[in-house]
Amino acid sequence: MRALGEALAAGEGVERDDPQAASWLLRAHQAGDRRAAVSLAELVAAGRGVERDDRAALTLLDRVRARLAQEGAEAHAVLRRAARLAADLARTLDDPAAVTRWLKVGVSVDEPACMAEWARRLESGDGVAADAQEAARLRARLAELGR
Repeated sequence: MRALGEALAAGEGVERDDPQAASWLLRAHQAGDRRAAVSLAELVAAGRGVERDDRAALTLLDRVRARLAQEGAEAHAVLRRAARLAADLARTLDDPAAVTRWLKVGVSVDEPACMAEWARRLESGDGVAADAQEAARLRARLAELGR
């Protein structure tokens, strides 16, 4: 189901059809497919095939985060993707607690954009207590990752 939904969303091998993509991704999500939930959140956040609803997209991603918290390597990759999107959505919604929560999730799974933003916040004290040592550690880790 997810593969079909993602193919329809991307127009890969089939004509792009966002409403059908959202429908297939919702079915896959309801069947427990975490990656489908992230793909569906991307469509919902962009208003592709469904009404744009940043709060609903963030809720989907929060559910994914809760399910993935204990699942290992595959979960790691899905969680990186979810963290990047959720942090952006939370900023759009002006939800500082959600931004902080998701940036920390992104840092925990080595998601470069989240790591860079968290380091910036730690350096400047933007919404968090300034911590130059932790910011430097994150910058060093980013360099190790080639970022």
